[in-house]
Amino acid sequence: MFNFDNQFKDAMEMWNSTLTGAPWRTWAEGLEKSTVGPLETLMQTQSAMMKASQQMADKEMDFIRHRMDERFAYMRNLWNCPNGAEVAHICTEFWQSAFEDYRDHNAEQVHILTKTMSENTAQASDALTDSLAGLKAAEEALAPPKPSSTGTKSGTTRRAANSRSKTQSTAKEASSSSN
Repeated sequence: MFNFDNQFKDAMEMWNSTLTGAPWRTWAEGLEKSTVGPLETLMQTQSAMMKASQQMADKEMDFIRHRMDERFAYMRNLWNCPNGAEVAHICTEFWQSAFEDYRDHNAEQVHILTKTMSENTAQASDALTDSLAGLKAAEEALAPPKPSSTGTKSGTTRRAANSRSKTQSTAKEASSSSN
């Protein structure tokens, strides 16, 4: 049956005995560490990803603008071309430069993405570690106190328990020797 007075008394004793009477502070700090830190980190990583996405989009637009300018220059050069050898030379230069531009552009985009993801992964890992440490601190702050090493049984109760165990072991020895 639920006894509110005893439950309340036990809760207050636990509250007052753990961590020199201030478990709520440790509990609150641990809880804050386990929630606020990861949320701040999540907001920071989202912000970093948005900045990286914007940077990648800006670079993509610059690249497209550059390649369009190159393509128009290519068409103008072909239009003014006097012979076939010059056409071959202009085509070779255009496609070689296009290949190099695309290769460099894609490598730069992958670098931005990889750098941002690795930084965010490290931050998320640190936040998770901090969160778990905070939860552990909060859990320990609310844990009931451990019994003292002197024990809670009185001397007479201990003596009675010892004599019972001696009687039981003597009975076991007598039954095994009779077999």
